[in-house]
Amino acid sequence: MVIAGPPAGREDLTEAQRRVVEAPPEERILVTGPTGAGKTAALIARYHYLVEKGVKTDNILVLAMNRPQIHRWRTALNLPATGPLNILTYFGFVQRELKRFWPLV
Repeated sequence: MVIAGPPAGREDLTEAQRRVVEAPPEERILVTGPTGAGKTAALIARYHYLVEKGVKTDNILVLAMNRPQIHRWRTALNLPATGPLNILTYFGFVQRELKRFWPLV
């Protein structure tokens, strides 16, 4: 799904952003779009939506390109965790999984 439009508050989401946010929790979603299109705003709203629907935060994985994006996510979420927040860079995710499964790989 391609998102086009400026980042917005949840009440001001575009139709495409709203479809991303309100998709069923079990649905897999790929969000693409140019810089500034509102992908992150839609995904942050999606995260809130999933938590409101009862999905535990430790069952949600957010992969970010760099640490500043992780900081933006943690600041924007501002919600009580129902488990650990899995907000990692790609490198951090691979590093975590290697540590976790090292004897097996």
